[in-house]
Amino acid sequence: MLAKLKAIWKLARFEHALMLGVAVILGAVIGAKGAGVALPGLGTMALAALVSILIEVGAFAQNDVVDELADRANKRKGRPIVAGEVSASEANAIAWASYVIGCAIAFFLGTGPFAIAVLFTALSVAYNYRLKDIALAGNACIAASMAIPFVFGSVVATGGAAWGAPLAV
Repeated sequence: MLAKLKAIWKLARFEHALMLGVAVILGAVIGAKGAGVALPGLGTMALAALVSILIEVGAFAQNDVVDELADRANKRKGRPIVAGEVSASEANAIAWASYVIGCAIAFFLGTGPFAIAVLFTALSVAYNYRLKDIALAGNACIAASMAIPFVFGSVVATGGAAWGAPLAV
């Protein structure tokens, strides 16, 4: 059981996901201060961070599914699917469950957060299946995915002006 959890951690690159969760919280703090509004409640902040974490987990798990043949050809035995620690179907289930749950949570945070979550879920799927093979598009996608957690946090904290206010949790 512990070996499987370690393999899933490696598949999801969970340490990266945690950093994005921190970025969402920082974005909320900076956005709230800049807009002169109170920070959302701890529950709202935790849910916002979880959205980012889940979408990132989905993106990395799906990336390993899509790259399985290339990883095998390049003998990347450190990747969980290639090493046989996680099956491609398990990784695919983790990816899609993470995407769906992340977007579902974002729905309850407001229209703006939901729109951002759906957009970046779609962008990560497009990146995994096509955009990473297009130099400028792939680089722009990665750059945007590193910046969006800050924007997402700010929109959660401020309601994003015309986006709609987040729910109090």
